Amino acid sequence: MKTLKKSLAMLLCAVLMMSMAALVGFAADAAGEGEQIPDCLAWEMQFDQDAYGLFDTVQATVTVTNVSDLFLSNLTLTAFSDDFSPFAVFYHQRFLASGASCTFSYACRLSPRAAGLPVFARLLLYLRELLFGAVRGNAVLSDPPSVSLAQVDFGRYGQHEIKLYGAYDTMTGDSETVAQVVAQYNAAVEKGTDLQGMLQLTYVEGSLKADGSVGAILKQLEPSLRKALANNSSTVDTLPGSGPLLPEDVLAVSVCEAANGTEIKLLLADQIDGFDADPINGGAVARGFGPLSSVKSALEELGASVQSGEDTITMSYTEPTISVTVDNATGKIVAGTWHDRIVIRVGEAQMSLDGMTVSLKNFEAAFDADIVFSSPAITD
Repeated sequence: MKTLKKSLAMLLCAVLMMSMAALVGFAADAAGEGEQIPDCLAWEMQFDQDAYGLFDTVQATVTVTNVSDLFLSNLTLTAFSDDFSPFAVFYHQRFLASGASCTFSYACRLSPRAAGLPVFARLLLYLRELLFGAVRGNAVLSDPPSVSLAQVDFGRYGQHEIKLYGAYDTMTGDSETVAQVVAQYNAAVEKGTDLQGMLQLTYVEGSLKADGSVGAILKQLEPSLRKALANNSSTVDTLPGSGPLLPEDVLAVSVCEAANGTEIKLLLADQIDGFDADPINGGAVARGFGPLSSVKSALEELGASVQSGEDTITMSYTEPTISVTVDNATGKIVAGTWHDRIVIRVGEAQMSLDGMTVSLKNFEAAFDADIVFSSPAITD
């Protein structure tokens, strides 16, 4: 797609110009229709023994593992307790593959009632953790999803609970189902859409970094980059993709019926491109989102060049997701979102633009790319 290719070129230009500015000191379901799958998650909670037993502050780390053979998407977890403050701590994970784990940590203080316990009562908890280690168990997220993760016994002083509230959608990686859904999606793309799309690139907070003085000044330029991208959306006239998706491009799918048609969701395999990658046939993201822009072609369009270190430059696309609604009567796409995260990495390289040269080492910048089709196309 020319629009995405142009936007990536402009993105590289912004990054390169910022780096040069730094050097001159310029501060400018198929798996079930929404059903909850029991025993999908196993959890482990580890308390910080030094803080929990003797003081008012509780520090804990919760690790949640997908023990099912399904992909989980939009996993939302909330740690909650009547006895601790803050009231709740939220965590969101876009995808959790079968066998994969995610971890979140939090710190909170005992409520006034719990904090009033004698020191020796807290010492009992400290000794319990010291002797028996982490609290473990199996979590079944019901509807409404709630499961007690940890129950701390204070003897005659009562009990204090930390609960986990959670919700998730399910996707399947069954090869036969994936092939069927990919064919259904390709047919819908072939029929097209009457909508106009919008491409928006969003800077991932805190992702812009590099070694040395360049990295230090780039940090100061983050607000400018964030603002520039926020005001730089562009229209998209055709559905994304450089060619039909292949079943092997897709890790997991889900399908469910909605009021306005059939909702299809596809999780594509990540793609990592080198300096001079094939922008059309290079991988799953190229076929589902492209044509993309290789780092080399984007720099050439800008009149820039890499003098050394080409082999250390990569552009990766992570967790690429396609979510569309297909009208059952016409077979056309009546709503759709294509999302992925673009990460540019430079191990060590020298680049030049307009006679200026910049050296980048351990450079990284990440951006979320969203192509959304929701508005009717403008016709003459």
